[in-house]
Amino acid sequence: MLQDGEFGVVVRFTEAHSFDLGEELEIDVSGLQLNEFNGLLQVNNVFLDRATSKGTGTLPAPRVATVAEILANAETWESTLVKIENATLSGGATFSGNRTLSDGTGQIILYTRSAATFANEPLPTGTVNVTGILAQFNDYEITIRNLDDIE
Repeated sequence: MLQDGEFGVVVRFTEAHSFDLGEELEIDVSGLQLNEFNGLLQVNNVFLDRATSKGTGTLPAPRVATVAEILANAETWESTLVKIENATLSGGATFSGNRTLSDGTGQIILYTRSAATFANEPLPTGTVNVTGILAQFNDYEITIRNLDDIE
């Protein structure tokens, strides 16, 4: 996911990359396709040689919002960093897969790929603050970047 100010887009590289979280990139997208996949807008088939590191950038501040606000603005806020405060997580023992994130105003999926380094870490109990990327795979979901996104 790349975010510039209030807007973001998913970039799908053709192979694994070693870019760091917060690294500023310049990507040549000329001639590439911008498509929706299961509702998520993304630039597809980006070869690594089209991306140039511009050094360490500044991570965007997450937009603090309730689940209800996120769902009401999901198309506009898609592929941007959001933060939900005073939330609870349920639906499993670990982060792996789809979990339910609730904050009293609504529920949204918290999705973690099984290949994530923290996928098998225990799901926290009690109230937490969750920062993550608003994504879509048919339904809207929040994807955390690492365990530091859970406070």
